[in-house]
Amino acid sequence: MPITGTPLSKDEGTAYETSITHLEPTLVTEADLKSLTGPFYKFMLICFDLEVLGKLKAALLALGLANVSIVNSNPTYIEITHKDATKANAIAHVQAAEKITKDQLMAFGDGENDLPMLTAVGTAVVVANASAKIKQVADFISKSNDEDGVAYAIKKLILDAEL
Repeated sequence: MPITGTPLSKDEGTAYETSITHLEPTLVTEADLKSLTGPFYKFMLICFDLEVLGKLKAALLALGLANVSIVNSNPTYIEITHKDATKANAIAHVQAAEKITKDQLMAFGDGENDLPMLTAVGTAVVVANASAKIKQVADFISKSNDEDGVAYAIKKLILDAEL
């Protein structure tokens, strides 16, 4: 069920996300949230003030919501999802359906929300612009997102191409 409401005023965060997704943001009131009857998949909070975002994340985590995952997908984004709505669970589903082993799997990531996925595969590829925390789980650190890091890693690790 789509949530209707008044469009938000554009700010730097909403303008940035709109440029990526081509979706216009919509203001969601508390009444809208209480009236939800269908599923929702993710709430995303964007704030370029890292101090404010850190305080917001701490306050959300302090709520102790047992079935909720609250993680940064990048330093300026907080993603709020069901605790089981993870990339690692999606990989486990594909792995079981296709009967493939962990060592046959490779994943690419750059954000905190990628950590479970990166540890669920045999080869964890992290792009150069990822945080130090994410780089700690990497089997291979590729070029940055802006330098086509995923394509570079595929050429290097899968196609064994000279670069």
